[in-house]
Amino acid sequence: SLPEASLMRLAAPILEGRADVAYGRMEPDLAAAAPLVRAFYRGWQLNPYFDDGKFGGVFALSNQITRGLFPLPEVVADDEYIARSTAFRRRAHVPEAGFAVAVPTTLRALFSIRRRSRRGTDALRLRGVCGAATKPNGGFGTAALRAARRPSRWFDVAVYGAVMSAVAISLKLSPAAPNGVWERDETSRLPSA
Repeated sequence: SLPEASLMRLAAPILEGRADVAYGRMEPDLAAAAPLVRAFYRGWQLNPYFDDGKFGGVFALSNQITRGLFPLPEVVADDEYIARSTAFRRRAHVPEAGFAVAVPTTLRALFSIRRRSRRGTDALRLRGVCGAATKPNGGFGTAALRAARRPSRWFDVAVYGAVMSAVAISLKLSPAAPNGVWERDETSRLPSA
């Protein structure tokens, strides 16, 4: 969900020539999510990856970047592909350009999309699409240290760590999607009219 005002704020650095890539502030919409899913996202947001905004979901690209990137190769992690491919270009984080993302409502759906996300990122690495590290060092360890000072977040970080560990173990045991299935979250999608 992207308000018109956020869209205009996101486009401004590109239109004004201050940046080649602009990205906003993602807010997970947790309203319909199960309690454990809400806990996961609260823990996930302690990750240092969010300190300067999250690249993905909604972003703006200059014409020059677009011409150099498209058509995109067939990859699962298309946002990550664009993030890595533009890592050394002029970037603008526009925190005023907020957008909401409907999250999975069930733990099973969350597990599936985290598997898909991780598999997509691993596939980029195997293809040699490295660019620059798009996630600062620290990850779960930094999130846990941040939560250590906030006892109200201990449970959230424990759920986040448990889900990500389960995903990693699952991928070690079965790295490919079952029968080529696209692990899409159907729980957060609006019913078709």
